[in-house]
Amino acid sequence: MKKGSSLILVAIIMAGIIAVVFGSYRLALVQFNQSTRDEDKMFAYYAANAGIEDGLIRFRYNRDAETPVDKFSRLNLTTGHPYGDTDQPLKQMNDYEPTDQYYDLQLKFKVDAIGFDGVAPGRLTKDSTLQLSGFSSQSNPYYLRYKFRFLNSCTGGVVQIQQLRETPSGAQVLYSQKTIRQTAGDTYDSKDVENMLVGAANELTSVFRLRNYSCPIDFSFQTVTGITNEVKANVQFDGLKTYAISTGYFAGTKRTLVAEIDRRSGQLISIYDFNLYAGQGSISPNP
Repeated sequence: MKKGSSLILVAIIMAGIIAVVFGSYRLALVQFNQSTRDEDKMFAYYAANAGIEDGLIRFRYNRDAETPVDKFSRLNLTTGHPYGDTDQPLKQMNDYEPTDQYYDLQLKFKVDAIGFDGVAPGRLTKDSTLQLSGFSSQSNPYYLRYKFRFLNSCTGGVVQIQQLRETPSGAQVLYSQKTIRQTAGDTYDSKDVENMLVGAANELTSVFRLRNYSCPIDFSFQTVTGITNEVKANVQFDGLKTYAISTGYFAGTKRTLVAEIDRRSGQLISIYDFNLYAGQGSISPNP
């Protein structure tokens, strides 16, 4: 009995040792895989950060820099090879290498409306200037409807509207100006007077500038089809902010960063991690 009990005890001890060894091995393997995954995500983050820097440089040299709709500018950071503007999924590229770092960059600054269609109006403090650009050529003429309201109990408010238009060749610049005086609380809507011609066959607005004196205002903008109507032209224009959206890839992981830039001041407002704020992780992405 004593001999049998000893054998059972030895077997139990050996089983315990084996369980501890295999448990330790499994834990070490899990920790190694997690460490590797964290390292991969860090490389993807660095790639995304490089894309943000690319976007900021493009904005610095051209305030109206943008990528085509539904496309992004891709670069292989490891080899330095640029792919230009594309919408092809990364893994479908013939020369895709999972051990290379890539980023996809999107630059956007155009919107459908400011202050119309449920979009909140903008606000301009007194003695400030607002400028719109990035208007696109269209086959049919279109106009800019602008609306503003003088705030608080301010009196003696004045708004000055300036417009620069260019011919297709860019050789001739046309300038026009309008001054509007309103009393406190009043709202001015250009559709009741005259919307501003933005694009036509022989000219295109390059800059629209609004400056208010003495009083703060709320402002709204939208492109329309006629000089005194409110029928939407569905032509996008300057949204007053540029967004640089960069997604970095490495070894099956990805990270997305978004930079928000104030187009009026040129200052970087913020950079945030889309994966965190959107509630989407980068553990099992599908690049």
